Amino acid sequence: MRLQTAYPSGPALRNRQHGFTTLLVSILMLLILSVIVGFAAKVGVFEYRTSTNENRARLTQGAAESAMGLATQFVKSNSGNVISTKAGTGWLDPAASRWQSCQVAVASGQPDPCLAESDTVRRARMFRYFSGGRTTIDYTAMVPAQAQVTGVGGVIDASTRQGEFAVSTNVSALLCRLDTANPSRPCICKPDPDPTKPCAADPVDSRSYAVTLVSTADMGGESASAEVKQTLASYRAIGGASPVPLVASGLVEGLGNAQIVTSANAGGWGVPASIWSPRDVDIEASSGGGIGSVSTCHMGEYLQDTPRADLLTTCPNSNNACGCPADDIISGHSARIKREGIDILDIDNGKGALPDITYYPKEPYDDPNDPMDDSLFEWMFNKDVVNEGQTKVRQDCGTSANQDCAMAALERMATLILNDCNSLNEKSTGLIWVKGDCDLPDVVGTPEEPVVLVVENAVRLSGNAVFFGMMFIRSSDGTATMDGAGNVKVFGSIVVEGNVNLRGGLDIVYAQEITDAINNSPAFNRLGRLPGSWLDSRTAF
Repeated sequence: MRLQTAYPSGPALRNRQHGFTTLLVSILMLLILSVIVGFAAKVGVFEYRTSTNENRARLTQGAAESAMGLATQFVKSNSGNVISTKAGTGWLDPAASRWQSCQVAVASGQPDPCLAESDTVRRARMFRYFSGGRTTIDYTAMVPAQAQVTGVGGVIDASTRQGEFAVSTNVSALLCRLDTANPSRPCICKPDPDPTKPCAADPVDSRSYAVTLVSTADMGGESASAEVKQTLASYRAIGGASPVPLVASGLVEGLGNAQIVTSANAGGWGVPASIWSPRDVDIEASSGGGIGSVSTCHMGEYLQDTPRADLLTTCPNSNNACGCPADDIISGHSARIKREGIDILDIDNGKGALPDITYYPKEPYDDPNDPMDDSLFEWMFNKDVVNEGQTKVRQDCGTSANQDCAMAALERMATLILNDCNSLNEKSTGLIWVKGDCDLPDVVGTPEEPVVLVVENAVRLSGNAVFFGMMFIRSSDGTATMDGAGNVKVFGSIVVEGNVNLRGGLDIVYAQEITDAINNSPAFNRLGRLPGSWLDSRTAF
């Protein structure tokens, strides 16, 4: 009997083939799913790392910008010291300078702030900020140590402080001093007068400058860092000292024995100016009024036998060494003489030596196309605060748009804001705004550092006070008053948005030294960001 092997055929064979196909497809699907899961996991890890890196980058960027903000405010608050040579406070004080020439090699292991300037010629004329006079030289010390940013970012466990990222910040600075001695070419450099490279190592006229700040932030051990750069440029808080000893928008009158030393060349070479007003000063009493025994004279006559070099030392301390002689005055009352000379600028139908003025405070008079000639405040501070054709200061300024525009401007410009003048003394300097009435103390300012004193509404000049600088008595509606009732001596000028009453023995001595000191003093510098200077790196492309 022969045995035969039975092979599946028909439906049975087909069932076995389907089972194998199912297994193979399942395996392939598992492989595909494994690849997809692996790829997704890899993408997820990559995205996590990217998100983490981005988060750390944002943290360091924020830290760098925060340090930049601190440094910016630090420099702005010291705007009067940045290029000052004053002992103890000036950053260019030879005994303890905070600026070092970029031509000097940096200390070992220190970054060089000068490399923020790519132009090598200009760089050689610039200065890096450093901790001069200290034990360890540090070129990144613009932000004080207590302002360093640490402990930034992450979800921090209070018990272990896990998750905290420590971020350290540093700010370095670079100074460019501009030489503006030649008004026809505002960026004159020494020794190469190339206006494309305006920084000067030793400028003749160094009122203007720019400070470039470079802020860096580093997250130690996390490979995260950031760098930002910006430039601050200086501008003047005031347009300049008054070119005339006494300027008033209202009446100038009184019965005092005031003396005014004229501004010798205010009206052009050899043409003096003593009083400037759009009203009738009536110094010759042609209208039946007049201003008493006031007299104006040249500097030489006022000095008498005092040497010119001693004007600001002898004359403030003596009532007899200096004064206008009775027989040699330009304008005023002396014995039976009542004369209005060429130094009186007013509007009186031509009764004085000059025709009526056509300019006040600019030329032509009240030009409708000039928004800066509607008030003495606009003329002095170059701020548009009065609408054209009106006389009162606008009241739509400030953050709430309902503040007096002149006061809003003073809040931004003033070095010091006071309620009265009681704390003023010979150490006072800069632009000082007094919101209340003012009685001058004994001495205010010095010949080397004169004061620009802005007072609201009223000033009473009594006693024997001595003032060095420019006094500006303002009022939003033109009703300010200056009452000169004592033997006060003002070396500089007085500007009043209102009336002047000369009842005492006031001396207003227009000294060119005071004018130059005001116009050149770093105390009246302010800083603002230079548009387009922000950069998220140390150097450009």
